[in-house]
Amino acid sequence: MNIEELLQQFNFQENLELEFKTAALGMPAGMWDTVSAFANTHGGWLLLGVREDKGRITLDGVRNAEAMKQNIVNLMRNRQKISMEVCGPEDVSIQKTCGLDIITLKIRAVPNSEKPVYTGGNPYTGTFVRRNEGDYNCKKDEVDRMIRGAGPQSADSAVLKGFRMTTWTNKP
Repeated sequence: MNIEELLQQFNFQENLELEFKTAALGMPAGMWDTVSAFANTHGGWLLLGVREDKGRITLDGVRNAEAMKQNIVNLMRNRQKISMEVCGPEDVSIQKTCGLDIITLKIRAVPNSEKPVYTGGNPYTGTFVRRNEGDYNCKKDEVDRMIRGAGPQSADSAVLKGFRMTTWTNKP
């Protein structure tokens, strides 16, 4: 999907599934938090080299886009940066628009069995979710809930050995 189609699809504004980050001076601050948030929510698109200010979109582009793209692909596999590779090399692209390079990342939503996706090597400080157009750090109980639901079979769906309905009664 090209940038113009993407912007039109999302009505030219950040939302639950679209985020802009300025990247004229290098890798944007908070980028990995957004990657975590998209992966833990519904997935989404991250556009580097685009900024929004008071509802107005400005393209400022990415300098040395090829090097930044390669850096993103490399860091996506660095577990101290992000706990899981949620977009592969085919999901990171450079698009030219208005004579500027814009990097697009398509971030997949992970199933509950693979959550949480977190940054910085620590799920309790680096797990984020997406709400409207913002990324929010998860509280401990939210992270615990994700961890309990992870794995091939969540703890809530496990069959309890030796449990019988006769052992469970409704006593006053």
